[in-house]
Amino acid sequence: MFVRDLMTSPATSLPTGTRLDVAITIMATQHITAVPIVDARHHVVGVVTEGDVIKDNMRSQGSLVLPPEVPHVRAEDRRVDEVMTPDPVTVQENADVDHVIRVFATTAWKSLPVVRRRRLIGVISRSDVVRALATPDAEIVRQVKGDFARIGHEEWDVLVGAGVVTVRGPQQANDTRLATAIAQTIPGVRGVVINPPPEAGDERGLELRRLHRRPPAHTMP
Repeated sequence: MFVRDLMTSPATSLPTGTRLDVAITIMATQHITAVPIVDARHHVVGVVTEGDVIKDNMRSQGSLVLPPEVPHVRAEDRRVDEVMTPDPVTVQENADVDHVIRVFATTAWKSLPVVRRRRLIGVISRSDVVRALATPDAEIVRQVKGDFARIGHEEWDVLVGAGVVTVRGPQQANDTRLATAIAQTIPGVRGVVINPPPEAGDERGLELRRLHRRPPAHTMP
């Protein structure tokens, strides 16, 4: 499961130089926790977060202890550049979601800008990840088998346990790569295992081995 499969795109963003009150209004009306700030090339240079806004409000109200040389300025007179967290953590669109999970688990970030060669193309949030992780295994099976059927491989068997997809059927290297790529795009998939189909005679051989290991029947004395 990749970041591009879960991200919200296009992402709401603001250019440098935007008034802070505009960012606050966007966060409140769109119910988002942060707004990426981009330069003229649409590269992410910062993020205005809820924490940044609250801290700035405390400063403007005089409830945050500041050095005397720092003036109190209203939000409508301030720019996002002055308040934003610069150089935020970003993630590439083709990164594995497990990487994002580790970032969310070890930092205070609630969302991450998604970039393609430094250009902003989306945003992935904690709620996006939680929804994906909550996808039932049965739903993953349905989606994977549906995608396989659409490319003419209804015969590929699919099993899912704890988000790990096991596919039995692909024999050629190209088919293995195709099955893996398709399964990885389904939200909730944590891993993919490809098992080749049993060769002719394997099932009979397995049964013979079971019979061979079967303990002898007890007889009456």
